[in-house]
Amino acid sequence: MQKAITAREQGESEPKISVHEVYFELIKQVLPFEVCQYRPSVLLMTTNKFDTSTYRLAPRKKGEGVRFESVDFDLLLGGKLKPKDPQISTVAAADHAGQVAYLRDEHFRRNPDCPFRQKNIRFTVIIDELHEAYTRLEETCHVKLVKQENNLAHVISVTGRIHNAVCSLEKRNKTKDAQTTFEQEMVKFIATLRELLVEKCELSFGTTLGSILEMFRDQLGAFEVNGDAAERIISITHNVFSFNAKMYVNEEGLKRIRMRNSEGDITRTELYYEVENDASDTNPTLHDLFQLVSVILAACAQITNRDFKRWVKNGGQDNSSSQNTPLGQFVDAANNVAGVVRHIFDRTTDKNLLIDHFYTYLQPKTVFTMTPIAELNYVNRGAERTIILAFEMDLVQELPEAMLLRLLTGTHNKVIGLSATSGFSHTKNGNFSRHFLARYSHDLGYRVVERKTADVDTLKALRGLRARIRSVDFKMFDDEQAELTDIYQNCEIFREVYDTVFDALKVPLEYALKNSYKKRQYRRELEALLLAAYEGKNSLILSLSGAFKRAFISAWRAHQTAWRQQYGMHSRCDKKTDNNKKHDQILTFTPFKGHHTVHLVFFDSPLANVEDIRNETYIDNSNTVLVFMSTYNSAGTGLNYFVKYHDGDINDTNAPRLDVDFERLVLINSSFYSEVKGNSANLNTLPNYVTVLKHYADDDITVHKLADFSVNFAQGENYRLLMAEHDMSLFKVVVQAVGRVERRDTLLKTEIFLPRGVFRNVAFQFAALSEDSGNEVVSESMSLLNHRLMDECEKLSQSQSFSDAEQRHAFEQTVVANGRRIDAVHKRVLKTDWINQVRAGNVEYLELCNLFRAPESFTNPERWLAKLEAHPIYAANRQMQSIHNSLFIDRQQDNQAILLCHKRGPDGLAHSDYSALSDFAGGARVYQPELTLFPQYRNDVDSSNLVGTLIRECNNIQETVFKKWVPNPRLVPLLKGNVGEYLFDKVLKSYGVVPLTDPQVFECLEPLVYEFFDRFIEVGDDLLCIDVKRWATHLDDLARAEETLEKSGNKICQIRSLVSQKADSTGREQLQAALAGRYERIRFVYLNVAYSQNPNNLMWQDNVDHTIHYLNLFQTDYQYYRPKNRESKRPLEKSKLGITLDINPMLHTLLGIEKLPTKGKVS
Repeated sequence: MQKAITAREQGESEPKISVHEVYFELIKQVLPFEVCQYRPSVLLMTTNKFDTSTYRLAPRKKGEGVRFESVDFDLLLGGKLKPKDPQISTVAAADHAGQVAYLRDEHFRRNPDCPFRQKNIRFTVIIDELHEAYTRLEETCHVKLVKQENNLAHVISVTGRIHNAVCSLEKRNKTKDAQTTFEQEMVKFIATLRELLVEKCELSFGTTLGSILEMFRDQLGAFEVNGDAAERIISITHNVFSFNAKMYVNEEGLKRIRMRNSEGDITRTELYYEVENDASDTNPTLHDLFQLVSVILAACAQITNRDFKRWVKNGGQDNSSSQNTPLGQFVDAANNVAGVVRHIFDRTTDKNLLIDHFYTYLQPKTVFTMTPIAELNYVNRGAERTIILAFEMDLVQELPEAMLLRLLTGTHNKVIGLSATSGFSHTKNGNFSRHFLARYSHDLGYRVVERKTADVDTLKALRGLRARIRSVDFKMFDDEQAELTDIYQNCEIFREVYDTVFDALKVPLEYALKNSYKKRQYRRELEALLLAAYEGKNSLILSLSGAFKRAFISAWRAHQTAWRQQYGMHSRCDKKTDNNKKHDQILTFTPFKGHHTVHLVFFDSPLANVEDIRNETYIDNSNTVLVFMSTYNSAGTGLNYFVKYHDGDINDTNAPRLDVDFERLVLINSSFYSEVKGNSANLNTLPNYVTVLKHYADDDITVHKLADFSVNFAQGENYRLLMAEHDMSLFKVVVQAVGRVERRDTLLKTEIFLPRGVFRNVAFQFAALSEDSGNEVVSESMSLLNHRLMDECEKLSQSQSFSDAEQRHAFEQTVVANGRRIDAVHKRVLKTDWINQVRAGNVEYLELCNLFRAPESFTNPERWLAKLEAHPIYAANRQMQSIHNSLFIDRQQDNQAILLCHKRGPDGLAHSDYSALSDFAGGARVYQPELTLFPQYRNDVDSSNLVGTLIRECNNIQETVFKKWVPNPRLVPLLKGNVGEYLFDKVLKSYGVVPLTDPQVFECLEPLVYEFFDRFIEVGDDLLCIDVKRWATHLDDLARAEETLEKSGNKICQIRSLVSQKADSTGREQLQAALAGRYERIRFVYLNVAYSQNPNNLMWQDNVDHTIHYLNLFQTDYQYYRPKNRESKRPLEKSKLGITLDINPMLHTLLGIEKLPTKGKVS
């Protein structure tokens, strides 16, 4: 058939094709593996296709002939049988020998009827671009048990009706023999629910199957949450990892979220965060709900009576939708994965179960998620702040490594993984686990083969040969600048064209240009594009997003007439008449007269589906340059092109041709996001759970148990591991990008532009790899240009490091020793002696103690230190004098400009001690204390509200404050507290709230309360005692955060004790009389100014007597709005979810400030 097509294209007569050839072509397409039985074959398929199934011919079960049978690729190639009743969960606690026996005899049981095994046919499976393929294979390991379409509230409502029917049968004492078939099915269904809830679950006090079902009896809508309470609830309910039916990650948080009928409306169900110590609240918790869902799912999986299923779905009427339909769909979903669902409750509940390779890679795990629906297909005026939640339940099956075991165990097959960025020792993402494969290789009969050290010389020799004709020049530019070069300032011709085009881009980029990060990206992209034309360099330009592409195409369509005349611009789509098919992603134009013409391709995978991209790489004259612009993500989907110079017909294989790489690679900005850290910046994701489990399983030193698994990904060891994976992912993107301009061996000098931050991260990763000898072969396998990049990184590192290892080691020891002394002196002198002097009434110490809290400590450290030194008490204290010069570290060390970094630990990652610093050569990442001191910009920040103003002010401070000096890491906690007070004072000032001065506080209470709380505020008859904190996040010390929470309880006890002591001396009645007209109630507020979510700031916002509050100053506000059509500006008939960072509304209430009016209900 291909011959006929080729002949038709060349105008030749078509050869005759026999019917047998046609049949054979059809068989190859539909049943490729049948062909493999009879002739040697090469099969090409995408990763997504490989992880699904194919068809094979099998004998009919009845009668003669064959039938099509669907079979998974790994089962077919590996000659295995799919377990009919998988029991893998039951052997999770068995010893290694027991687990291996199960895997060999049951889980990977051989198929004696496999035709390939019978005919001794072997397969070699080659997985290209393993770093991308593994991620996709891992995603397909997730089975969706409950989808958003399965409206859970309605499923439970139907279950409740069946429960009522069974209760009615029980009241009437109707025997089984007297029951109809459907009645028996209902009884069996409810009996399963009851049995599992009693034997396998732990419901909260007062909660029963009946009480939960009763809440959903009259359900009309979906789950709701008020916009004010949404952030905390969503942060807990997003990706709840379940080890078994009882054990959940962040289980205590789930038990604090309860359900009730919204505003007394029995047709609506609302989630809310409970009030601390409210014994009267016995509403079901989310922990109860998740257990119930698992029970319903397991019970539904046992419904096999087809007639009953149809009756449930159609409500007893043939082919009719009914109120029972949600449960019917739920039954279908459960039946599709019945083999796995039935054993949800077989998993061990032993909290001491080890997190080993068997558990991590082979044991099924369940994940629950409740997330806000981003778009509604209706408008409900007045309910904009009522957020609708969708429930999903995923099953994480065995990881992709199990597929390899199925392909290899008991066969002569081979699996070869190819990638330039897989196999590094300390990263788990993007490659098959060598540790897991090695653990089972001997027992399951396969070998793991890797390159040996002996191959290094060959690899070096190959690079040496390529280096004779290939050179490279790396050009680093400033992350904070919008320019790649100085051509805009120095060349008027370039500047004129640049300004003209950029003016045209301003309309489609109107809103995006308000963001400084995005603005820098677009300006760099335009410069790189025009620079290719001006200097005549074939260029590959990669960036974070595709917004420039969309804006440029929009500008082209708006200015077609002018640009055709001015630049001779034309589009590949000019001849297309259907506007819907005009992508305009391939453009040709000459921006500078007398310079080169640009053939521009905005590459992405959709374009590759409609155009033959390879044809766009042909250039027939030396005055044209090829420019590919793409994103990092799109490049990873198949940007494997190079420039083809040709003379004559491109289909003529004999015509002169020269293939060359792109001369210039421009990395516009960092890829920034990774599989670890997405655009939501939320680390609490399913892939991250799996990544941490992989690290635990590979840990040869520490034994990890299920009980030790922490949900806290915002701090401590888990954060350290995930950030190392994130940095490594960004490194891999750069290595892959460099490889894209290294496809051909021709005499060429390559230019590679990189931002400084990207360059530094690459340098850190190369240094970390060199720490482990196990990475030598992988590093030596890298391409020539990547090796040159490694050499350039080494030069960069040395230029900003100490001249020798002895100086570095001395510096590292000094920083740690100084930090310990700072901690000790501050604890002994400031926090114990001087503050206690103030509390004892010695007010001469008050000014000095307040000086330690002054904003100048983080706005102008030099002036702050001078003021400290000028204070007589401070100047006279020898201990304070001994650490004075150590509070900040000069960036100039011994007349050398040193890049201060977090020290690299023995495992190649950032050192577990946050206070350990080093230079560039000894570091793992740049030390940037401003990132933890000040709130940073994020997507939900509105520049027009108070939060946006505060972040803008903080950004102005951090841009210059630490240019000369940086604080010792042990000083950072004090500075964080000062930043917190500074921000809170700004909020109070904007609201016109004036806190009590210190003398006023001493008069109202007494000096003993100094520094118990940071601000005391009178609100009506109440006194607010507010402790402002920036609770530990990211690389901070977790123990310090936990200590903060513990101290908060102690402070409350002491304040209350103080009131009690007064009561003893004057009598409670007299005290109440004295406080009458002054303070009716004392309220304690712990205000967290750091807005990253972590367990420390998921405390109760209120308690039963409304006296203790744990609040976040910043809170994400959720609210639906009605979007408008971009062109007509008319409102659309739908609602979209708006997310904005704002001041916590609970703080408004406590301060007595009337909140701005909002539509919808108020909590």
